[in-house]
Amino acid sequence: MLNKLHTPIALAVVTALTPILLATAPVFAEGQSAQALPATSFEQAGGPLSGALQIPAHGSQWFKFKYYYDNSETDNNPTEALVMVKTATPEAIRFEVWTRDRMQNPQYDAQDTDRENGKMLPVGHGTPLTIGVTHERESDGSLHEETMVEPKTLVWAGGQTASDTFYVLVKNTTDAPVNYTISIGGPDVSY
Repeated sequence: MLNKLHTPIALAVVTALTPILLATAPVFAEGQSAQALPATSFEQAGGPLSGALQIPAHGSQWFKFKYYYDNSETDNNPTEALVMVKTATPEAIRFEVWTRDRMQNPQYDAQDTDRENGKMLPVGHGTPLTIGVTHERESDGSLHEETMVEPKTLVWAGGQTASDTFYVLVKNTTDAPVNYTISIGGPDVSY
Protein backbone atom coordinates (compact mmCIF):
# COMPACT_ATOMS: atom_id res chain seq x y z
CA MET A 1 0.00 0.00 0.00
CA LEU A 2 2.88 2.38 0.71
CA ASN A 3 4.32 1.92 -2.82
CA LYS A 4 0.98 2.59 -4.44
CA LEU A 5 0.62 5.92 -2.61
CA HIS A 6 4.12 7.25 -3.43
CA THR A 7 4.01 6.41 -7.15
CA PRO A 8 1.12 8.78 -8.04
CA ILE A 9 2.63 11.59 -5.95
CA ALA A 10 6.08 11.17 -7.55
CA LEU A 11 4.52 11.06 -11.03
CA ALA A 12 2.52 14.23 -10.28
CA VAL A 13 5.66 16.07 -9.06
CA VAL A 14 7.69 15.02 -12.14
CA THR A 15 4.83 15.99 -14.46
CA ALA A 16 4.45 19.38 -12.79
CA LEU A 17 8.18 20.19 -12.72
CA THR A 18 9.11 19.00 -16.23
CA PRO A 19 7.71 22.05 -18.11
CA ILE A 20 9.40 24.40 -15.63
CA LEU A 21 12.77 22.65 -16.00
CA LEU A 22 12.51 22.58 -19.78
CA ALA A 23 11.61 26.27 -19.90
CA THR A 24 14.52 27.35 -17.71
CA ALA A 25 17.20 24.93 -18.95
CA PRO A 26 17.98 26.86 -22.17
CA VAL A 27 18.43 30.05 -20.14
CA PHE A 28 20.97 28.42 -17.86
CA ALA A 29 22.88 26.83 -20.75
CA GLU A 30 22.87 30.08 -22.70
CA GLY A 31 24.09 32.10 -19.72
CA GLN A 32 26.91 29.65 -19.03
CA SER A 33 28.24 29.60 -22.60
CA ALA A 34 27.94 33.33 -23.31
CA GLN A 35 31.32 35.05 -23.21
CA ALA A 36 31.74 38.39 -21.50
CA LEU A 37 32.19 41.32 -23.86
CA PRO A 38 34.95 43.93 -23.68
CA ALA A 39 34.00 47.34 -22.30
CA THR A 40 33.43 50.27 -24.64
CA SER A 41 34.45 52.90 -22.05
CA PHE A 42 37.28 53.09 -19.54
CA GLU A 43 34.79 53.42 -16.67
CA GLN A 44 33.46 49.93 -17.45
CA ALA A 45 36.84 48.34 -18.23
CA GLY A 46 37.69 44.99 -16.72
CA GLY A 47 40.60 42.58 -16.91
CA PRO A 48 41.63 40.87 -20.14
CA LEU A 49 39.26 38.26 -21.55
CA SER A 50 40.45 34.85 -22.67
CA GLY A 51 40.04 33.55 -26.18
CA ALA A 52 39.45 35.35 -29.46
CA LEU A 53 37.62 38.67 -29.30
CA GLN A 54 36.09 40.69 -32.09
CA ILE A 55 36.20 44.45 -32.39
CA PRO A 56 33.76 46.15 -34.78
CA ALA A 57 34.88 48.40 -37.64
CA HIS A 58 36.39 51.62 -36.25
CA GLY A 59 35.49 50.37 -32.75
CA SER A 60 37.28 50.78 -29.43
CA GLN A 61 37.45 48.39 -26.47
CA TRP A 62 38.88 48.98 -22.98
CA PHE A 63 40.64 46.74 -20.47
CA LYS A 64 42.36 47.55 -17.20
CA PHE A 65 44.92 46.14 -14.81
CA LYS A 66 46.33 47.12 -11.45
CA TYR A 67 50.05 47.59 -11.11
CA TYR A 68 51.60 47.30 -7.65
CA TYR A 69 54.95 48.82 -6.71
CA ASP A 70 56.53 47.86 -3.40
CA ASN A 71 57.93 51.10 -1.99
CA SER A 72 58.89 49.62 1.38
CA GLU A 73 62.57 50.10 0.50
CA THR A 74 64.06 53.03 -1.39
CA ASP A 75 66.12 50.91 -3.79
CA ASN A 76 63.33 48.59 -5.00
CA ASN A 77 63.39 48.27 -8.76
CA PRO A 78 59.98 48.31 -10.46
CA THR A 79 58.91 45.19 -12.31
CA GLU A 80 57.39 45.36 -15.77
CA ALA A 81 53.83 44.80 -16.84
CA LEU A 82 53.43 43.30 -20.32
CA VAL A 83 50.48 43.89 -22.64
CA MET A 84 50.31 41.77 -25.80
CA VAL A 85 47.70 41.96 -28.58
CA LYS A 86 47.76 39.41 -31.41
CA THR A 87 45.77 39.57 -34.64
CA ALA A 88 45.88 37.87 -38.04
CA THR A 89 45.27 41.28 -39.63
CA PRO A 90 48.42 43.39 -39.13
CA GLU A 91 47.99 47.16 -39.04
CA ALA A 92 44.21 46.79 -38.44
CA ILE A 93 44.58 46.94 -34.66
CA ARG A 94 46.48 49.33 -32.44
CA PHE A 95 46.46 49.86 -28.70
CA GLU A 96 47.37 52.54 -26.20
CA VAL A 97 48.13 52.33 -22.46
CA TRP A 98 46.68 55.06 -20.22
CA THR A 99 46.33 56.00 -16.57
CA ARG A 100 43.36 57.94 -15.21
CA ASP A 101 45.68 60.88 -14.51
CA ARG A 102 46.83 60.94 -18.15
CA MET A 103 43.23 60.92 -19.35
CA GLN A 104 42.25 63.80 -17.08
CA ASN A 105 45.32 66.03 -17.33
CA PRO A 106 46.82 67.23 -20.60
CA GLN A 107 50.44 66.32 -21.26
CA TYR A 108 52.89 68.20 -23.45
CA ASP A 109 54.32 66.64 -26.56
CA ALA A 110 58.06 67.36 -26.62
CA GLN A 111 57.92 67.78 -30.41
CA ASP A 112 54.98 70.18 -30.36
CA THR A 113 56.08 73.80 -30.70
CA ASP A 114 52.70 75.11 -29.48
CA ARG A 115 53.14 74.47 -25.72
CA GLU A 116 50.01 76.40 -24.75
CA ASN A 117 47.64 73.61 -25.74
CA GLY A 118 48.17 70.42 -23.81
CA LYS A 119 47.47 67.13 -25.55
CA MET A 120 46.20 63.90 -24.14
CA LEU A 121 49.13 61.52 -24.57
CA PRO A 122 49.08 57.87 -23.50
CA VAL A 123 51.69 56.34 -21.23
CA GLY A 124 52.64 54.14 -24.18
CA HIS A 125 51.35 52.20 -27.16
CA GLY A 126 51.76 48.79 -28.72
CA THR A 127 54.63 48.27 -31.13
CA PRO A 128 55.41 45.22 -33.27
CA LEU A 129 57.19 42.48 -31.36
CA THR A 130 60.94 42.47 -32.03
CA ILE A 131 62.06 38.92 -32.81
CA GLY A 132 65.70 39.60 -33.62
CA VAL A 133 68.36 41.74 -35.22
CA THR A 134 70.42 40.78 -38.25
CA HIS A 135 73.93 42.11 -38.88
CA GLU A 136 75.46 42.26 -42.34
CA ARG A 137 78.83 43.58 -43.36
CA GLU A 138 78.58 45.85 -46.40
CA SER A 139 81.13 45.78 -49.22
CA ASP A 140 82.67 48.99 -47.86
CA GLY A 141 83.25 47.32 -44.49
CA SER A 142 80.42 49.08 -42.63
CA LEU A 143 78.03 47.10 -40.50
CA HIS A 144 74.33 47.12 -41.44
CA GLU A 145 71.76 46.15 -38.80
CA GLU A 146 68.16 45.28 -39.50
CA THR A 147 65.53 44.70 -36.84
CA MET A 148 63.14 41.82 -37.54
CA VAL A 149 59.61 42.25 -36.17
CA GLU A 150 56.40 40.25 -35.98
CA PRO A 151 53.70 42.69 -37.20
CA LYS A 152 50.83 40.43 -36.05
CA THR A 153 51.88 40.85 -32.41
CA LEU A 154 51.88 44.25 -30.69
CA VAL A 155 53.51 44.62 -27.27
CA TRP A 156 54.03 47.21 -24.56
CA ALA A 157 56.15 46.69 -21.46
CA GLY A 158 56.46 49.19 -18.65
CA GLY A 159 56.71 49.79 -14.96
CA GLN A 160 56.99 52.69 -12.55
CA THR A 161 57.84 53.56 -8.97
CA ALA A 162 54.21 53.94 -7.90
CA SER A 163 51.15 51.71 -7.77
CA ASP A 164 48.42 52.65 -10.26
CA THR A 165 45.59 51.36 -12.42
CA PHE A 166 46.39 51.20 -16.12
CA TYR A 167 43.84 51.18 -18.94
CA VAL A 168 44.40 49.55 -22.32
CA LEU A 169 42.49 51.02 -25.27
CA VAL A 170 42.32 48.69 -28.28
CA LYS A 171 41.27 50.34 -31.55
CA ASN A 172 40.23 48.93 -34.93
CA THR A 173 41.43 51.27 -37.69
CA THR A 174 39.66 49.48 -40.56
CA ASP A 175 36.21 49.33 -42.16
CA ALA A 176 35.67 45.68 -41.14
CA PRO A 177 35.46 43.77 -37.85
CA VAL A 178 38.79 42.29 -36.68
CA ASN A 179 39.51 39.33 -34.40
CA TYR A 180 42.28 39.52 -31.81
CA THR A 181 43.50 38.18 -28.49
CA ILE A 182 44.85 40.19 -25.57
CA SER A 183 47.00 39.18 -22.63
CA ILE A 184 48.17 41.32 -19.74
CA GLY A 185 50.59 40.04 -17.15
CA GLY A 186 53.56 40.63 -14.93
CA PRO A 187 54.72 39.73 -11.42
CA ASP A 188 52.99 42.72 -9.85
CA VAL A 189 49.86 42.84 -12.05
CA SER A 190 46.33 42.01 -10.94
CA TYR A 191 42.83 42.67 -12.31
